[in-house]
This record gives sequence, structure tokens and C-alpha cells, in this order.
Amino acid sequence: MENDSISSSTDTVVDDQSDSQWRAKYLEIVRNQLARHSAVDNLAGEEHEPAPPCFFYGTLMALPVLYNVIYRSPEPPEHMSSHLTVRPAILKNYRRRLILHCEYPGLTAHPGSQVAGSFVSGLTKANLWDLHNFEGREYELVPVKVDVLTERTLGPLGPDGKPTYENEIWKEMDAMTYIYIASEDRLVDREWCFQSYMENQMGNWSGLTASSLSNQTWATGKMLLFRRLK
Repeated sequence: MENDSISSSTDTVVDDQSDSQWRAKYLEIVRNQLARHSAVDNLAGEEHEPAPPCFFYGTLMALPVLYNVIYRSPEPPEHMSSHLTVRPAILKNYRRRLILHCEYPGLTAHPGSQVAGSFVSGLTKANLWDLHNFEGREYELVPVKVDVLTERTLGPLGPDGKPTYENEIWKEMDAMTYIYIASEDRLVDREWCFQSYMENQMGNWSGLTASSLSNQTWATGKMLLFRRLK
């Protein structure tokens, strides 16, 4: 009986320790969740209230993917998407790299580098919540300053038959973007390629069929200028 009493007492101590460890782990999860959402704590209010512009540098540069995240459809009605304005933009002193075994990139600080992406204004607070859930725990929403293409004029056709542009005017603007905060060991030492993603993976992300994608010239055309700027 004495041994049974000792065993029972030991089991109680072990159970208490396990319960304490579980509670500590649970509280850590809660704190991490609260910290993760701190960047959008000021979004409380009506879902249609305006949100800050965002700089997108990865899969969300493709409009069907962005639409799928914020409108639940890669081809939403015009009245839903017409309030968005998408412009080419450059983020300086950051680098975009492919994540190992993934189809999307991570953005990290890197002095002297720059990343071409899209500056999207007209988003709502509800849109930003959807984007926050889409990005997940690997990313954190932070304020940045980006150079945005605000004006340009159409020039002559280039050697490849495509239009060229002249008299470009760029302005520095405030935006929010999602930087990569997970382990940098997962980042491949090469640039993530938007064109390759558009050609090979976007259909999987947007839900559009191959035949539909072939007709969606606007998928790249409306993105305006996703070229590498030296």
C-alpha cells in the first residue's frame, strides 16, 4: 500500500508537470498569435473601410491569385475589383528569394538589392485580413517605402513588336508588405522568377484552367511592367 501511495503521488507530480507544460505551451501559442496580428490591430471597424496600400512581390502579383484571396474568385465581377489600382513599384534594400521546396518567395532585408513588384491601393480592411490569413506565420506585415510608377507615355514598338514606354515618373510612397520571418536556411540563394511562376504554377493557385489562362492576357497585361529594373 505504501508503494502504491508513493506511485500515486509521483503520478500526480508528473501529471501536474505535464499540465503546467501544456498550459505554458498554450499561452505561448496565444501570445504568438496576438503578436502576429499586432500589425493589423488597427483594422477594427467596418470591413469596407480603406486599408493602407500594399506592395506585393510574389504570387500576389498575379491578379487572378490576388482576386482569389480577397474575392474568393480569380475572375470577380467588375464592380468588386474596379476600385483596385495596380502600379509597378520598386522596393529597395530587400531581396526576394525562392523558398526551398515551395513555389513562392520570401522577402528579406539586403542592402543594395531591389525588388520589382506591384503597388496595390484601394484595398479594404476585410481584404487585408484575408491577405494576412493567406500569408500565414512565415510572414510579418511591416511598413516600407517604395518607388511607384505614377506616369508614363507610350513609345514606339520595340524589336520584339511589343510597346515601349517613355517619360516614366516614379514617386516614393508608403506601403505595407509581408517580409519573411521564418528560418533563412529555407531560402534558396537565387531570385524567385515571376514569369516562370506565371507560366508554370499560377493555374494551381488561381483555380483557372489551362484554356482559361491562355485567354487571360490581362493577367500579365494589367500588371503593367514586371520587368527587372537595374
